[in-house]
Parts: sequence; C-alpha cells; structure tokens
Amino acid sequence: GLQVSVHQTFLIDLKQEETTPFANLKGSLRRNIKSANAELEMVNDTSQLHTLFEYQKHTLSRKDVSQAYGYADMRRLMDAAITNNSAALWLAKKQDDIQAMVWNVWDAERSYYFMGAQKPGNDNYKAMPALLWHCIKEAKARGNTYFDLEGSMDPGVERFFRGFGGRRELYLVLKKQDSLLWKLKELDKP
Repeated sequence: GLQVSVHQTFLIDLKQEETTPFANLKGSLRRNIKSANAELEMVNDTSQLHTLFEYQKHTLSRKDVSQAYGYADMRRLMDAAITNNSAALWLAKKQDDIQAMVWNVWDAERSYYFMGAQKPGNDNYKAMPALLWHCIKEAKARGNTYFDLEGSMDPGVERFFRGFGGRRELYLVLKKQDSLLWKLKELDKP
C-alpha cells in the first residue's frame, strides 16, 4: 500500500577548504556572486516570513501549482526551528528592497536549503546564487559537514542547483495515504 518515488538532492561537502566549493561552482554563478556582493546586503530576519510566503505563492501560481501549505503552517515550522536554534531566514536586500529570500535550516551535521523565492517581477539573477553561497559559508562556519540543496524535480530548479557543483544523491520517498478524499483528489491530477 505504499507509493514509492525517487527524488534527488545535491550535497556540497563542507569539510574541504572554502575555495574548493567556490571553484566547483558554474562560472556564471561565481561571477554573479562576486557582483552581488558589491550591491546586495545579506541579513537574517525571520520576521519577514510572511514576505517569503507571498513570494512563494506568486511563484507557484505562475507555474499553475497550488500552494499545499498556509502561512500558519510556515509560522509553526519557523517557530519550532527558532526554538531549537536551527533556522535562519536570509534576505538579499538592495537598500530596503528584498530581492530574494532563503529559509535555511540545520542539524548537527547538515545545513539544508528549505525554501526560497525571488521577489515577483524581479529580474535580479544575482540575488539567489549570492544567498545560497552565503548559506553555504554560514553552514561551514557553524561546523556543518554538508550543505544539502534539497534537490528538485523541477527541471529549471534542478539545473540551477546542479550549477553549485554538489554531489548528486538519489533517495526514496515512501507515501501511504488511507484518506479516501485524498485518493479522489490524486485521481483528478493530470
């Protein structure tokens, strides 16, 4: 009665010198990060979670995907992560304008890209790579051994994450659903 699917992630080894992961980045990402460092400020501000929620909602609606969670769900998760000293909400700001956001969580060994989004209508292609690189450096400083880019089955996101030079790792996702309503909902999907 289990559904099995294969997902992927990209792991960046943080046990090596910082110059090695940076050298492993795709050339355009390295250039964008260097350029972004001159014009963007990276700040941790978990009070902006509502902004991430709105950015995410816009991104998903553009892809014609419904948001499977509400703001209250996000807030509960963030509050629990903050209580356990295991989360940051990194913003890339140009003056006071939030260009992109990354929700970063971690445990003793790994740091994870949990969720992120760019400002709707923003064409700043430097903000997200700079934020992720910032998270990678923070994870290394914290003593994490890996940065896990969460992977994605979305081709555009997968291509972007692959550019960070991490090791691709496959993992199984097992699901069991006994709810008749959920099963009917799943039948309606294309």
